[in-house]
Amino acid sequence: MSASATSAANPSPGTQVTQTVSCTGGKILVGGGAHVTTTGGGNDAKVALFASYPTAAGANGTWSATAIVTGNISVLGTVIITVYAVCA
Repeated sequence: MSASATSAANPSPGTQVTQTVSCTGGKILVGGGAHVTTTGGGNDAKVALFASYPTAAGANGTWSATAIVTGNISVLGTVIITVYAVCA
C-alpha cells in the first residue's frame, strides 16, 4: 500500500509534509517506510525525511511519515512524500 502528499509550491524552510497509509481488508501492518522527492530541479538536497513510524498496530494498521524542508526550494518547486505500508 502507498499514499503520497505534495506541499504547496515554494515551501519555506521548516515546512513539514506528512502522509499516512493504512492496511486494508483486515491485513496486519508488518512494516513501512517513506521516500521524499522534489520538483523544480536541484531541490532534493533541501529536504529530509524527518520521521517514519507505525501509528497504529494490528488489523488495518497505519504507517506515517513526515518530510521537512531544510533549505530554500526553487520557485514553483514542491516536496512530495510517498509513504509505504507492508501488510500481511
